[in-house]
Amino acid sequence: MQRILEILGNFFTLNSPSLTYPGVWFCVIAVWLLVLICSLTSIWGHRFGRGKKIFWSVIVLAMPLVGVAIYVPFSLGEELFPLLGFWRNPKR
Repeated sequence: MQRILEILGNFFTLNSPSLTYPGVWFCVIAVWLLVLICSLTSIWGHRFGRGKKIFWSVIVLAMPLVGVAIYVPFSLGEELFPLLGFWRNPKR
C-alpha cells in the first residue's frame, strides 16, 4: 500500500519522473501556444482602437498567465454575459 501511495504521490509533485519526458513538455507548450494564438486573434478581432490592441497584445505576451486571465473579462461578449460588460459603452 505504501508503494502505491508513493507512486501516486509522484504524479502530483514536481519531482515526478514523468515531467522529464519530452512529450509532456511538448504538449504543455502546444496547449499554451494555442491559448496564446486564440487570445491574440481575439484581441485583433475586436473593434478596439489600434492602441488598445497593441496594449492588450503586449500585456498577454509580457505576462503570459496573468495577461490572459486579465483579458478574459474584456473579451466576453455581452450577448453571453450581459452583466460583465457593464463598464462598456452601449452599442449603437
